[in-house]
Amino acid sequence: MKTVTLDGLRKLVKLVIKADTPLTVLGPPGAGKTATCEAIAREHGIGFVSKSLVHCDPTDVIGLPQMANGRTSYLPPDWLPLKDDDKPESGILLLDDVPDAPKAVQASIYELVNNRRVSGTELKPGWLPILLGNRATDLSAAEPISFALVNRGAVVTYVPTAADTAALAIMLGWEDPLPGYLAWSAATGHEHSPNMDRVAEGDYAQPTNRAFGNLSKAIHAGGQLDAYACYVGDSTAARLYDYVKLLSTLPSKEQILAAPGKAPIPDSLGAQYAIAAGVARWVVVDPVLATRLEPYVVRMAKALQTYYRQAVIRSKPSIVMSAGWQEWAGGIYA
Repeated sequence: MKTVTLDGLRKLVKLVIKADTPLTVLGPPGAGKTATCEAIAREHGIGFVSKSLVHCDPTDVIGLPQMANGRTSYLPPDWLPLKDDDKPESGILLLDDVPDAPKAVQASIYELVNNRRVSGTELKPGWLPILLGNRATDLSAAEPISFALVNRGAVVTYVPTAADTAALAIMLGWEDPLPGYLAWSAATGHEHSPNMDRVAEGDYAQPTNRAFGNLSKAIHAGGQLDAYACYVGDSTAARLYDYVKLLSTLPSKEQILAAPGKAPIPDSLGAQYAIAAGVARWVVVDPVLATRLEPYVVRMAKALQTYYRQAVIRSKPSIVMSAGWQEWAGGIYA
């Protein structure tokens, strides 16, 4: 089965939307499959509906029966985007946790996935079914999905890289210091992956994308450094501690913007990557800063300049169409 990263998944979703074919995305627990699909829907400016099938029975999909004029019909559930309802004209219909769902529930989505209808009621045109789930080898409750079901469209395994996680942090607006830390970590070649041997032994605090997302919520709620390990494990928490200490040695955003031609460039390579990651994030959030920050960026090593620009485009591909980025590019390449 083909394995894709974030860029590959972005391209594939764009393709299946155009081709109007279903998609099944499998991958390890905590990879961020659901959050990534939601972020991609936001990038495309389309609707998004997610339903976890593990909590369903067949009537949650096909609806409850009703009697009228001696005949039975079904009342479709309100979460489905149906023809003529008030949901957006196009979107992603995410059917989550499919391998964990009872077989009867898996069987109930055949008509939905294949024919875009449920009990005779048509799905809203423009809505694409995407099936998500873990693999049976992922120390999850997953069972193999019926080949007859997944064979109805494209099938891939999604395994995000450290760079994907850094991009996801910006796409989903995770709290500081996570976006900068993850970009710095990716730039310096450190991959975040759970230790499945430790999981098998009962150590469940592991650095998955879901864990980083939950840590972001904890930071927003006021959580301090001593809580980091509860979410992402001791090793990753230690690296986060080191990054937070590193930040205290770097020039601030305000210092750089005040004098981009004179603000100090850090001496150590790790610190240089950290500041390049920070500058990239500032531009993703506010593309107008690209021009203002250029006098600082051009003083960095060529490799860091390249990293900064690639990081911006990777995190937010649509930025190349923004006025702020085009103004910067026009000044550089004129």
